[in-house]
Parts: sequence; structure tokens; C-alpha cells
Amino acid sequence: MRALYCVAAFLVLLPAACGDARQGEQPAEEESVPEPVEVEELAAGDAGLEEPQVMISASAAELAAASGVEVPERGGGLYIAAHAGERPTGGHSVEVEATGPEGGPAELRVSVSEPGPGDIATQALTYPYAVVLVWPAPPDGSLSFVDGEGGELGWPVRRLSG
Repeated sequence: MRALYCVAAFLVLLPAACGDARQGEQPAEEESVPEPVEVEELAAGDAGLEEPQVMISASAAELAAASGVEVPERGGGLYIAAHAGERPTGGHSVEVEATGPEGGPAELRVSVSEPGPGDIATQALTYPYAVVLVWPAPPDGSLSFVDGEGGELGWPVRRLSG
């Protein structure tokens, strides 16, 4: 009979002993993982600024005034103009795309393409640019820029007040 009481006590105490040892602890706070950004091209052309640079603003009107190119209003996010500067012929273009690792910091790749050997190109100075909208805007406003091969872009980045 004593053995029966021991087995019953063992069965009652076993689940309590094997329970989650962390029951009294507070759950750890989850780390805030940045949302991946989306990039929408709003405008592109060959009549931008003379010097290579990137401009960032929360306002389409402010970016348009500072860069001299038309920037359509789309609402929230960050407006970015990437100007490749003066080029000796037509056929150059600028593309901006999101490349940061998912959940990592917002990184944008700025690629400049040029005419290939034997391509027919306008024989005039051009100033290629692209204007994009990045959303959602990173909470701390931080963005990094890389060139077409993933290296340092090397262009000045100008944040407008907007």
C-alpha cells in the first residue's frame, strides 16, 4: 500500500517538477527589426544637376525646388533625387533600388548606366537623374547608399529640412 502512495505522489509531483522553470520570469522583449523598404521611381531624365549628388526630403515640393526637376507628390515616405552629374553624351541613366538585407538597415543602390561601344548617342552634355519615393521611411531617417557594384557611392548626400 505504501508503494501505491509513493507512485501516486510521484505522478502528482512529476508535472510540477518538469514544468517551465521560467514561469516567474518576464518574457524577453523582442528586438525591433526594421521593415524592408520599397522604392518607387517617380521621375527620370537627363536634365538634372551638374555635380553628382543625392538629395533626401520628406517633401516632394522641397525636393523639386532644390533639384530643379519635377517631383510628383505621393504622400508619406522619403523623396530621393540621385543626380549623376554632367555626362559627355546622351544614353546615360540612373537607377535607384533597395538592396539592404531584410530586417537590416535601409540601403539603396544607385546605378549609372552608359551607352555601350558602338551605340548611337546624342552628342550633347546631359545630366542624368532619377527621383524615387522610399517607403516606409526608416524611423530614424537613416539610409545608406552604394554604387552599382555595392561599393561606397562617393557622392555627397544632402538632407533637406522637409
